[in-house]
Order: sequence, then structure tokens, then C-alpha cells
Amino acid sequence: MRYDAFAVEVYEKSASLCLTARNFPELLKSLISLVNVVYPEHLKSARSHSRSLSNRATHTSYLLLYFACYSRSASEFMGIYRSLPLDLQLHDRVQFALTVLRAIRRCDYVRLRDIWDTAQAEDRVFLEDVLASQRQKTFGVLRKAYYTYPTKMLQKYLVFSTTEEMTDFLGKNLGEESLAERIKGETVHLRIPKRR
Repeated sequence: MRYDAFAVEVYEKSASLCLTARNFPELLKSLISLVNVVYPEHLKSARSHSRSLSNRATHTSYLLLYFACYSRSASEFMGIYRSLPLDLQLHDRVQFALTVLRAIRRCDYVRLRDIWDTAQAEDRVFLEDVLASQRQKTFGVLRKAYYTYPTKMLQKYLVFSTTEEMTDFLGKNLGEESLAERIKGETVHLRIPKRR
């Protein structure tokens, strides 16, 4: 079957609508068809390779982000990544998805925050799904490593927009009853030293 520019545009629009609606099962179907069938077939007859590459890289990055953040399947991610042509593997959008996967796998909360800050709205749809579990992991790492931690930095690395969101999170994880004692000025007491 041949895919002209109009067919490609229809598939791209379908994927965008699924992403906006957060309909992940349909999004996965659209992206797999787009990345594995539609783009390769269209490229055989495409005249405008640069536009095609840009759109292809964007939608390929969405598919990779799906596996990195939503289904959390590094093996699926790497299988798709390795099957891509080199120019697509090296594209900024695909490299962004690879950076996300690495940060998640390493629980690199500093890098994840940087990614969040620079992510496009569409990318954040995928990142939001992984944030809750990454928050817990990050908090666990920080809690083991530090007795106290600056409030602003904790809010930044746990990726909370407001202090209220972070306070709710801390209440659930440190205990509501001791929360007032644990937040002192610009510092959060993550753990209480054992008395001898």
C-alpha cells in the first residue's frame, strides 16, 4: 500500500489527538503504524525528506517515550531504537527520548528535573506518568543520604509546582503529626538522628 502526504498527515493527526486525550492504547496503535509502516512507505516516494524526517523523529520520540515512561519497557524501547536508521537515531527528538530512558533507569533526579524543565507539553504527558514513582525513588534516595535538605531544592528535585503539593507529599511520607516539626524555615528534616 502507498502512503501519500495526506495519509501521513491523517496518521499524525490521529496520534496527536490520542496523545491530547491521553488515550494510550489507541496512541500506541497509531504510533506503531506510523513509525513502522506509514513513514517507511511514504519515504520511498517522498520529495521533502527534511520535513518528513522532522515529523518522523517527533512521532518516533513519542513511541519511545511511551515505552520509557508509560509501559516502562526498556527492552521494547531499545528494540525500536536499534531498528531506526542512523539519521533518525541521531535526531534531537530521538536523543531526547534516550536521555529520558537513561535518567529513569538511573533514578537521576537532577537530570529528570532538567528534562522536565525543557520538555514540550506533549513530552510532559508521558513524563507525568512516571513522575509519581520517580518521586518516591528520589525521596528514598535523599532520605537515606541526608538528615536535612533545603526546602526549595527538595521541591525542585521532586518536581512539584507548588509548596503545598510538596507539603502534602511530605505529610504522607513523613507523617502528618510530625510534619510541623520537620519543616523548619528553609530546611526539611528528612530523618531524625537516633539518640544514643
